[in-house]
Amino acid sequence: MVDTHDSKSCEATHPGSSPGSGTKKCVTKSLVTYFFIKTFIADATQKSYNVAMQILNEQDLENVFLKQKQKKKLPLYLIYIILFVVIYVLFYLLSNSPAYLQKVTWWYKNEVSTSTPATEPIVKTTNNGTPIVQDSIKNIEDNHIFIPKIGANAPILWNIKNVDDVMQKALESGVAHILGTALPGQRGNGFITGHSSNYLWAKGGYKTIFSLQSKLVVGDQFMIKYQGKNYVYKVTRVITTKPTDSEVLKQDKKKNEFSLITCVPVGTSLYRLITTGEQIYPKVK
Repeated sequence: MVDTHDSKSCEATHPGSSPGSGTKKCVTKSLVTYFFIKTFIADATQKSYNVAMQILNEQDLENVFLKQKQKKKLPLYLIYIILFVVIYVLFYLLSNSPAYLQKVTWWYKNEVSTSTPATEPIVKTTNNGTPIVQDSIKNIEDNHIFIPKIGANAPILWNIKNVDDVMQKALESGVAHILGTALPGQRGNGFITGHSSNYLWAKGGYKTIFSLQSKLVVGDQFMIKYQGKNYVYKVTRVITTKPTDSEVLKQDKKKNEFSLITCVPVGTSLYRLITTGEQIYPKVK
């Protein structure tokens, strides 16, 4: 593009020339200057490229850009570890799925849904202070435990030796009372143990009977029917201990208590959850 100011300057420098001749000369000069600068820049660019190619060959440039794009690969041993963990977690969840399904169902009914009625206590106190058992609960089967808050109802096998194979066999048919601990109505502390979970392929219909035991808190109630008589207990303490802690089985002869024991976390035997209740019905004399 030729500036009109330049054209006038050219005409001014050639006063004797014919009109327009100065402008043509300026246009020609501008074009020559443009092509000269373009050639100079192109030549400089080519020289810079040649210098760069002397320092870095084509393979070097290719490696620089490829390394930026390539992702680092995980070591093979790390891949195996991750794979093992994933398989283990899937196996654990699958084998304990009934227990976790119960937990999710209980959570939904009691924490999310607003239509689930609150659990009524087993024993109510009359105006004159006399405890009575609700009529709807009186007729559970003999030698059974009933925990309304978590919907547990199971037969009790009495006086089972605290030996693993003997205990596991008994737990196929219900929950087990530990030999040497108190019986209902006696002074001391009776212990009943039940599964929180067990393998899908294991025998028995009570593999998740105590899967929701962790939902019991101080003040909740459970009932044991023994020799045709109802015994109701109110939860007074909840503790978690190691399986090797035998001190928990010690008997306090000043109270009538019963404790429920199960393994936690669900699907493991790392700890024991112990929920203890004190007898509130019949009244202890």
